[in-house]
Amino acid sequence: MTKRKASLGAAFDLMSEQAQDQILEQAGVVSSLPLEAILPDPAQPRQLLSSEIIQAIYKGELTPAAALQQWMQQGRDKNAAPALKRNVQELNRLADSIEKHGLINPISVRRSPKQVSAPAGVKYLIITGERRYWAHVLLTTEDRTIQEGVETRSPDRIKATIASEGISIRAHQIIENLLREDIDAIEKANGFVALRQELSGQDASVPSDEVNHGSPTELVTWKQVEDTLGVSKRYRIYVTSVLNLSDEAQAIIHAYGLTERAVRPVSQKLKKHPDLQVKALQQVVSWQQEGAGNDVPSQTITAAVDSLADTLLLREERRQLRASGEPTSEILGPEQLHSRVKSALRLFEQLGEPEMLGMAEALANSESSTSVVSDLQALEQYLNQLLDAVEEQKTTSE
Repeated sequence: MTKRKASLGAAFDLMSEQAQDQILEQAGVVSSLPLEAILPDPAQPRQLLSSEIIQAIYKGELTPAAALQQWMQQGRDKNAAPALKRNVQELNRLADSIEKHGLINPISVRRSPKQVSAPAGVKYLIITGERRYWAHVLLTTEDRTIQEGVETRSPDRIKATIASEGISIRAHQIIENLLREDIDAIEKANGFVALRQELSGQDASVPSDEVNHGSPTELVTWKQVEDTLGVSKRYRIYVTSVLNLSDEAQAIIHAYGLTERAVRPVSQKLKKHPDLQVKALQQVVSWQQEGAGNDVPSQTITAAVDSLADTLLLREERRQLRASGEPTSEILGPEQLHSRVKSALRLFEQLGEPEMLGMAEALANSESSTSVVSDLQALEQYLNQLLDAVEEQKTTSE
C-alpha cells in the first residue's frame, strides 16, 4: 500500500485503502493518487478527448497513454478542426506549466461505481480536472518530471481530493464547466441535459432525446435543474435551445468552439430556418477567424450576430414574397424616402469634425443618451438591410 498522508498517523496507514478513502473524502484531504487508478468519467458533459477514444479506453482497446497520442496526432493533422488544434496546443502549455511549477489545483475524483465497467485497476473517475489529468499523462509518456520547489517528482501520481457519492457530482462538473469561457454551446447544453437525467435517476451517459422545454413524467422539471445550478429559466432556455438547431448547425458550433452567447441569436431567431442557421454560423466562423487574437467583447459579437440574423430573415421574407407573386406594400416611395434621407444628411453635414467628436463624447458619457445611441444603431441596421436588399434586387435582375 502506498503511504499517502503520513501526518494522519500510523493507525491510518494500517487501515484498508477503502477505509482510508472514506476518511479522506469526509475530511476533504488532498491525496496523491496513481494515474493508473484514474480515468475520465465517460458521462462527463465536457470531455477533452473524443467519446470514441474514451470508449476505446473503457473497452481495453487503448491505454490512456496510447489514446492521448492518437488524439494529439489527430490535432496535428492540417485538416483538423480549429477547436481540436486549439485544445492540443492548450494541453501542451498546461503540461509545460505543471512541469515547471507543479499542480496548483488538485483534481477531484469519486470512486468508480459498480455500474461503470472500468478497466482493471481503475478505482476513481474524474469529477473535475480532466485536462490536468491528461497533462500528467502527457508528461509521463514523454519521461518528463515535475519540479515543485526544491523537490522533483514523477508525474505518474497526481494530487486529488476524493468526493463522496451524490447528485452533486454532476452539478459540480457542470458548474465548473459553466465557469469556463471556452466551453462551446453544444457542450454546455448537453451538460444541462445530463444534469436533468442525473436528477431524475437516469444514466447520464445515455443521450436523451428530450431537449425541448416540456416536463415529461419520467424526468424532473427543468425548474429543478435551474434551482440546482442557480440560473434563471430564461438563461436555461437560451442554453438548451441550441440542441433544437439542425445537425449541420450543431456540428459547426462544436467544431469551431462557438459559445452560447455568440450563437444565441441563431438559436432564438432562426430556429425554423435550418438553411439560414448554417449560413449565419458560417459567417460567424469567418468573423472569428478574421478576428483571431483580438479580444472582442461577447456583447459585441452577440449584437453583430443578432443583426446578421435579422438581415437573413428579411432577405428570406422578401424572397418568399417574390416567389408568391404577391405585391409588397410600400409605406414610402423612392421620392419620399429620398427627401427624408437628404434631411438627415443635411443635419450631419452641418457637423464639422470637432462637433462630431464632441457629440460622440457626449453620447458616450451621458446615461440619458442611451436611447439616442440605440436609435442610431437601429437606423444603421435598417439602412444595412435596405442596401443589402437593393444589391440583391440588382443581382436578381441581371
